[in-house]
Amino acid sequence: MTRRPANARGFSLLELLVALAMMAVLAGSLYATLQIAFRARRSSQASIEPVRRAEIVLSLLRADFQSAMVPRGVLAGVFLGEDEADVSGGIGDSVSMYCAASGGESDEQVGDVRLIEFYCEPSADGSAMTLLRRVVVNPLASATDDAPIETLCRNLAGFDLRYFDGWDWQDQWDSVVQNDSLPVAVEVTLQLQPPPKSPPDAEGYLTSQVFLIPCGVPTSQGDE
Repeated sequence: MTRRPANARGFSLLELLVALAMMAVLAGSLYATLQIAFRARRSSQASIEPVRRAEIVLSLLRADFQSAMVPRGVLAGVFLGEDEADVSGGIGDSVSMYCAASGGESDEQVGDVRLIEFYCEPSADGSAMTLLRRVVVNPLASATDDAPIETLCRNLAGFDLRYFDGWDWQDQWDSVVQNDSLPVAVEVTLQLQPPPKSPPDAEGYLTSQVFLIPCGVPTSQGDE
């Protein structure tokens, strides 16, 4: 029979309680650290979300404006930018233009020219706007009411468009009045509604970009 050394002993109740208390403190500190990290992650995602939404819309607008076609020739179409206001008092401009199709987007048989419209509709309660994009893949069709409509951005506070004629910025553009010419550039300003539970005086994310139109010419050249 093997005898246990006389000086060997187990943990006392006090030592076990101290060890459990230390583990509880360590677990609590780890939980607090993780909670702070997750809160910071949610906060950063909430702050980046408006920027991400605006960048998606601006990238699509850039592609369409840069493919705008000169309103002349057999398949000539009007480039029409209208300065409008929403019922809530915000700016909700609209623009329609004929653009060159990029191709390869779907298996549907479409032409090389499509009519694209951007416009705003008020929300159900009238406190914000929704930016929509309507694409007519066959502008020569007799009926275009069934053209698909994409929702680009909700909770929009403002959608402002300005057109550069080579000399000055214009709030609206009609290619018929401008001697069948396109603007040299378009300035797009987007303003989003502030996030929910924001202070009453909080302002939403605001961004503005200028897109050059390759086929645009200054009015002095367009009038010649």
